[in-house]
Amino acid sequence: MNRNLRAEIDLVAEASVAALRAPSILNSQPWRWRLAGDHAELWADRSRQLTGLDPDGRLLLLSCGAALHHAVAALHAAGFEADVDRLPDADRPDLVARFGRGGERPARDGRGATGGGAARPGDTEVAAATGPDRVGDAQVAAATAPDRPGDAEVGAAVEPGRLSDADVAAAIERRHTDRRPFGDERPAEAVLDELRAVAGRHGVHLQVVREDQVTAFAGAVAHAAEVERDDPRFRADLRAWTNRAHGDGVTTESVVATARRTVAPRDFAIKAGLAAGGGSDRGTVYALFVTDGDEPRDWLAAGEALSDVWLTLTARGLAASPISEVVEVAGVRNALRSLLGGVGNPAVGMRIGVPGPDDAPPATPRRMPSAVLS
Repeated sequence: MNRNLRAEIDLVAEASVAALRAPSILNSQPWRWRLAGDHAELWADRSRQLTGLDPDGRLLLLSCGAALHHAVAALHAAGFEADVDRLPDADRPDLVARFGRGGERPARDGRGATGGGAARPGDTEVAAATGPDRVGDAQVAAATAPDRPGDAEVGAAVEPGRLSDADVAAAIERRHTDRRPFGDERPAEAVLDELRAVAGRHGVHLQVVREDQVTAFAGAVAHAAEVERDDPRFRADLRAWTNRAHGDGVTTESVVATARRTVAPRDFAIKAGLAAGGGSDRGTVYALFVTDGDEPRDWLAAGEALSDVWLTLTARGLAASPISEVVEVAGVRNALRSLLGGVGNPAVGMRIGVPGPDDAPPATPRRMPSAVLS
């Protein structure tokens, strides 16, 4: 085999392995990678779909989108653009993407400077995705303009430097789902603006829930929890995907002991193995990933945005956990649209904050590469 081709195959395989660390609904990891010559194929694994919580496969495709972005981030850090063809075959809807190495990527340091060459792909998409002519942006901006608490915010006047590709990829191993209460300090508005732009380059809006909307948002989460608690289909999924011994699912070590919270976390109905820690949750920010459409391509884009935002905030020293309950229950998902002013489709929620003083939570289990790659 040609040495250059061998090296290209190895890079694609390594990026696919990095994708095993991606977040997914109840850590179900509903994907498979197939290596095919100089590229890889990402497939949705329907055997791992949560048919009670996610009958339409929204969160399955969102999870696959997160895995796809993790692979892209790994290739970017290796110095390549990544050549991605999303949902390439209408007759095979479970073929999520074809993924290749792509051409060389100009080096970029943490200040945003490049070593020459063409502009970094993605920059024009940021401008396009956040420009005023994009469908729905004016309405979303009007309905969801964030409160600006002002000088009391942490680093409110600080403009963060641009993260390098290596910074983002390094966050793959450090990223965890942290369900514990976060600290008193609110994340800097400059960083929240950065996260909005990061989501925007995937064609996804990141709406930070305004302070006057938090009570309504907390009520939506609580109502979703009640519905799921009373529905045997939801309870069956939770039982099936907690305390497993298969390198997946939610473990007791990641479930947090009861603590006073503005927005209650999901009740996994298992013993909590992680202390709540010293955080107060007063500085926690709640956000929604919102898409213009409500089709498989939109769900996939939301997952890519989720991954990109999560890796970016991790690189900035913040922590997060997803709130998927609000989209799992159709009635609650539809009600959330009123919180958005009737514009856009909520794809998943997220809580973001400054970690408390305790150590990072334990890593969640992952399947072996041999179980996912072929």
